[in-house]
Amino acid sequence: MEDGQGRHESHSFDVLRHPVRVRIIEACTDWGPLSPIEIVNRGLCSDLASVKGKTPKQQLSHIAYHCRKLTEAGLLTLIAEEPKRGATEHFYRANSEAFFSDDEWAALDPKERAEISRVMWQRYMAQVEGAMRAGTFDERSDRWLAWGPVELDERGWKEMMVALAGAFAEIDQIRREAHGRLKDSVDDPIRATYGLFGFQSPAR
Repeated sequence: MEDGQGRHESHSFDVLRHPVRVRIIEACTDWGPLSPIEIVNRGLCSDLASVKGKTPKQQLSHIAYHCRKLTEAGLLTLIAEEPKRGATEHFYRANSEAFFSDDEWAALDPKERAEISRVMWQRYMAQVEGAMRAGTFDERSDRWLAWGPVELDERGWKEMMVALAGAFAEIDQIRREAHGRLKDSVDDPIRATYGLFGFQSPAR
């Protein structure tokens, strides 16, 4: 399971097989509406394999192409067009974050999974580092941080995955209920980040 907190309809699965598209959705979710020019200028995709080595003009064309594909799939919405230096700058808003069901994730080949996992991990670490720099990571005494190595048999592994899936489902329910309450609230939302990880470690 890979998740960035939101959801997508099943028809978008093939669209999300490209790491650049996952990164674009997450960039628009984190930063708000963005144009391909802003994505290039801020270097938000510059570390990805299909972007490295390209000139700024080539990067712009590459990012713009993927934005159009995401828009066709309903994962981005074109919200504004502004004239800029003889061209038109297009601004996109994310409609959902990148999400793969267990079956969709299993259908990816190992290389695709590895690249998308790297994108997701980098984004998560950026959230953690940003919160630490801002001082919000430890602002609340009831914040949660725990991890540890374990040795499991196949049954234990499956049980751990079920437990993680259950925790994810419960957090998602909390998120949706809070979203509903916030519509009628005058209070500012509490921005929070959570992480759920369960992976096989290298053998000793």
